[in-house]
Amino acid sequence: MYRRHFFTTVGGVGLAASGCAANTSYSQDTPSLQSESSVQSNDGVVIHPWKSEVMSGFPPSPENLVTRENQEDSQEKLRWAMQHYRELFPTQRISRGDQPVFVLPRKHQDIVGLEFQDSKGEKTTIGEQVRALSMDAFIVVHQGKILCEEYFHGMRPETPHMLFSINKSFVSTAIATLLGDLLKPDQEIERYVPELKDTAYAGATIRQILDMESGVLYRYAGDEPEVAAHEKAISPVAEELEGPVGDYNFIPKLKAEEERPHGKGMRYKESDPAVLVWAAEKVTGQRFADILSERIWGPLGCEFDLDAVCDPLGHFTHHLACCLRDLARWGLMCLNKGQFNGNPILPADFFDDIQENASVDRLANSELTGDLFPPGTGYRSFFYHHRENGGAIAAAGAYGQFCYMNPSSDVVIAFFSSTEPWGAQLAAQVPFEKIFEKDRAQELERRHLCHVIAKHLE
Repeated sequence: MYRRHFFTTVGGVGLAASGCAANTSYSQDTPSLQSESSVQSNDGVVIHPWKSEVMSGFPPSPENLVTRENQEDSQEKLRWAMQHYRELFPTQRISRGDQPVFVLPRKHQDIVGLEFQDSKGEKTTIGEQVRALSMDAFIVVHQGKILCEEYFHGMRPETPHMLFSINKSFVSTAIATLLGDLLKPDQEIERYVPELKDTAYAGATIRQILDMESGVLYRYAGDEPEVAAHEKAISPVAEELEGPVGDYNFIPKLKAEEERPHGKGMRYKESDPAVLVWAAEKVTGQRFADILSERIWGPLGCEFDLDAVCDPLGHFTHHLACCLRDLARWGLMCLNKGQFNGNPILPADFFDDIQENASVDRLANSELTGDLFPPGTGYRSFFYHHRENGGAIAAAGAYGQFCYMNPSSDVVIAFFSSTEPWGAQLAAQVPFEKIFEKDRAQELERRHLCHVIAKHLE
């Protein structure tokens, strides 16, 4: 019952070929992407043809209309929503700034035709797995060069796509720029956010919150799960619903988990990154959208602005959308321990700490989410860690959003996906246990696919 309630209440909030060529259209038919200072060429980009009845016509027919309320009713509607979130929710612009675009050079390699054995030992190709995992966009960057870049289901290089819980890793990289200076890892959160002094978060350190080890009750199950109340609070129509309005009115009302004090085990929650966002805004005097812009997005030389969904009071929430190559640029920064284009963006010791202190037990013993990831997966600072696969780290989000960075192979693999929505499957009376096992199997295959590509490129 615990997991069943998770999928029905949280929906998409939390968590993650050689035959292709016949159905592709190449970049000769598409314009290059322009910025004021530089151009990222589309040469070699593969955009697969796609046609959908969803949101077609003007106006769309009622059965093909996508709204905030029905976006998970079908896979087709979810795909459209993933690429059009700014049309469904109020968003803030996280500016790329005025710096030149950092152009990613290309070195084409037949990655999609690579044959390998999947996690069950069955023969397949990279391209076949990309399609089987319902990917919307897929890129491989090796030694700083794009080897492969493909788009499906209406995606294009300039299309922003929802990140879901990859946003937590984005938050932690922004927080990393403040650690040791404006934020001390061993200091309690109320030092920076006095509003939390008499709340369940009082006494939790920055370090504990970064590892999801705050002793705060945040359930994805039951009759009144905290995640459902949180979603109401940040909803565009929150003022019409019962309860607090906005993140900063909701978080102080959370209760302590009586049997698990701060620092005594991980529990996945949306509120921990939100608390760190609040602390960052307090110590900088800036809203988080500007912190991300100035400290991360601008210095990366991204091509496009980042979209951040905001609550009714204008605060950053736990939803972000970006374009694929910009996610790859962020991944390159993480791969190189905070260095990008010869410039230090993040302190290297932030990534050294992930390599040294990511805990397998922390994730494995976490209720619900511990069952979702392959054995041996560690967790630290909102990143996943694979010690036995070249020390790879990854950021992951619901429905197959993934950014994989393997330092041993010098590779970044990033992809967006739109797998079948949990709500639609439950409505079709698919047994819950099968839904969960399917999702776990896909999570395993995503990581296996990345490990195979990384090994091939060593």
